[in-house]
Amino acid sequence: MTDREALFAAVVAEPDDDLPRLVFADYLDDTGVPADAARAAYIRTQLEAEKHAPRSAGRLECNRQAAEFRDRFKDEWDLEFADPIEWFGFTALRRRGFVEEVAGTLGRVNMVGIRMFACAPISGLRVTDARPDDPPAWQRFRTLPFLSRVRSLTLGPYLPGFYPPRPPNPGDGDGVVTEALLRSTTLTRLRSLALPNNALDDAWVLRFAVRFASAPFASTLEALDLSHNPITDAGANALATAPGLERLQELILTGTRIATATPMLRRRFGPRVRV
Repeated sequence: MTDREALFAAVVAEPDDDLPRLVFADYLDDTGVPADAARAAYIRTQLEAEKHAPRSAGRLECNRQAAEFRDRFKDEWDLEFADPIEWFGFTALRRRGFVEEVAGTLGRVNMVGIRMFACAPISGLRVTDARPDDPPAWQRFRTLPFLSRVRSLTLGPYLPGFYPPRPPNPGDGDGVVTEALLRSTTLTRLRSLALPNNALDDAWVLRFAVRFASAPFASTLEALDLSHNPITDAGANALATAPGLERLQELILTGTRIATATPMLRRRFGPRVRV
């Protein structure tokens, strides 16, 4: 392993730590390659942006500077990642100098995800077609080893305009997606789970709430987004009494059909719930 590969591997291995990123940037400065120097500046500028409040003048200026470096050298930088063909169909979000979040279909995540996670400090994943009509694919998903690095997971909804039109998600009536989450052997450090606009009903919420305490991420989950699903008071009552959910710092239920259960939710979650 070369020095470059070793330093990059340290970034991938410690995605929460800024120090390996700064060390890698120092190495890039010493190579004398213009694209490397620009990438070093990009890493430092994006790290600096994180010190400023969202939408503040300081962050906007850092992001503007970083975008200039990215636009000039993005193609060269991407060669260090996986084969560009493997990235087809994915969208990527760069943060703190590296690709930190990717979005793609379940099939693509299952097929090439292990190589993508090996070449970037990815901690956020969005599965854009979280449909329950492929049980074998979800069976495989729940055991993917790189999910142990995922801190933020979003399932659906299908992204209109990015892929050919498809019908809306049909919910999870048979619990295929729920099983993939609750019985995963690798989702052990998940902090944020977002399931917006997936046609999840009260039966789904009850199934999830009853079994949540035994989920692999029950002790780490801080945010749960169930917005824009047809959840009614029955589902809200299940959430208000489910074991383990009291650890949540944010519960999002906006755009649901909850009517009279809001006071019960407030008693348990206080200002941490949004209805």
